[in-house]
Amino acid sequence: MKSIVLSCDKYHPMTNHMILTYQKLWPSNDFQFLVPWNDEKPKWMEEKYGKDKVNLVNTPIEFKKTISGLLDGVDDNEWIFWASDDTYLMNIIEEKANKTHSFVESIEDNNIIGVTFGYIRAVPHNSNPNNFILYEDLKFIKRTYLTNQWAHQYWRAGVLKYMFDCMEEAPKYEAKAMDGMLSSNNKFWDILERGDMYTLNHNVAIWGESTIRGKMAKSCVDSFNNYGLKIPENFELTKQSKYFE
Repeated sequence: MKSIVLSCDKYHPMTNHMILTYQKLWPSNDFQFLVPWNDEKPKWMEEKYGKDKVNLVNTPIEFKKTISGLLDGVDDNEWIFWASDDTYLMNIIEEKANKTHSFVESIEDNNIIGVTFGYIRAVPHNSNPNNFILYEDLKFIKRTYLTNQWAHQYWRAGVLKYMFDCMEEAPKYEAKAMDGMLSSNNKFWDILERGDMYTLNHNVAIWGESTIRGKMAKSCVDSFNNYGLKIPENFELTKQSKYFE
């Protein structure tokens, strides 16, 4: 399954770190990470993980054009794993993650457009426990409102296309500006009128955020150090940490 990574040349150390956490903590994952590059092709990443795991795609640096380039030729109904490199894996129950992946691949109803095992932040308060689908020993409950759109999760490719269609282009490197563009009156938040989304009724993973307002989070620095990665010199550091849990 294609994993669509929002990134650019400056953030490739974060991309590498994100992919590394998935490979170390979820080694049985079935993703091929589509990694965008602009001027400097990170061949070292392809060599490190192999072409079956990392597919390098040349795109313009603009956010909207990056997503358009990564999804070029991808059908709107194709399942993808949405994985911005500003988020990395810290812990996961691999067996349940794999069952979720199998559940997604088993879905034949095109009206189901999103699935997550990240029962995090506001997701529990925006889901209906009485409306569910059972898959083996897992229960997936229907989401009543989409939250955590930047969190790693399964979407139909059309959902990701639509989200970026609903935004203007953000300033270079200022991904945080897109939050403002997705204000409460943005038409994207009516996405559940276009299809149904489900969440596992309990959380099986913890993610960290790589940066906080453009500065490298302390938790991310600690993770880099734990994996023996060099701290990128072109990022300021902050003593703050932030998690999806």
